[in-house]
Amino acid sequence: MHIKLRTEKKITTILFLSLPFLLFAVFYFYPIGYTIFLSLHEWNGIAPTKTPVGLANYAFIFKNYQFRISLGNTIKWLIIYVSCVTASGLGLALLLEKKIRGSALFETIIFLPTTIMLIAAGAMWRWLYNPHYGFINIALRKLGLDALTLVWLGDPKIATYSIMICAIWSGVGLAFVLYLAGLNNIPPEYGEAARIDGASFPQLFRHIIWPMLAPANAVVIAMMALRAIKVFDIVYVLTNGGPGYSSSVLAFFMYDTSFARGQFGRGAAIATILFLVSALIIGPYLLYSVRKVEAIR
Repeated sequence: MHIKLRTEKKITTILFLSLPFLLFAVFYFYPIGYTIFLSLHEWNGIAPTKTPVGLANYAFIFKNYQFRISLGNTIKWLIIYVSCVTASGLGLALLLEKKIRGSALFETIIFLPTTIMLIAAGAMWRWLYNPHYGFINIALRKLGLDALTLVWLGDPKIATYSIMICAIWSGVGLAFVLYLAGLNNIPPEYGEAARIDGASFPQLFRHIIWPMLAPANAVVIAMMALRAIKVFDIVYVLTNGGPGYSSSVLAFFMYDTSFARGQFGRGAAIATILFLVSALIIGPYLLYSVRKVEAIR
């Protein structure tokens, strides 16, 4: 009887897990496998047959000028975007952790940009950046700072950074909310005991707040790193990868190669490279974060 009951439980467990596993395989493993398969072929997206080319697509990509620019810009996004969003979100959370008069209004204002789709945000910022009638240059001229007016999206040297400002503005709210939740989960008696012992805020932050924020850090940094690596829509809306290729990133290069040029094999190769970059960067960090969180618990 006992053996029969255990068998029935195993069968029930397998049945319950089979559907999620099947969905995961169909919508996750299959697309990845097919993308890798496609990256080894030449295909224009229409022809009924695909021509095997081995690693020729990868060889072409690694020699491509746009790929080098796109990879460099993706690394810039990974470093600058993640750092700025994380630091800004944490700083604002620390400022508004203590409930003061009007704090709810400030929290709403900070989080509001996150609710706006990046496509819409990009359209708004494109107007702000307009060199002739955009708000930013007009405000600088009104203040007598004409020397600081720039062609924000038309200068290859600053186009990428101008796009980042828009993306950072949009992403800080999410980091802020996650860090605020993390701060609220820290037992208040820890801070009170440290203050009684004469600990300054830097000491309190270093020895109590920062270690206790390990779960929030893991989520925020991983999410922002993924956003930075796969950024596309805001680049497409603001500059379409230009001027030239100066603001192109890997995700945009993949789209441009596949849909604008009809080279789906090479586009799949770029997608595979993008996937590997994400896995090599996010994977080790998540493993490190999980171990750190477990150590705290």
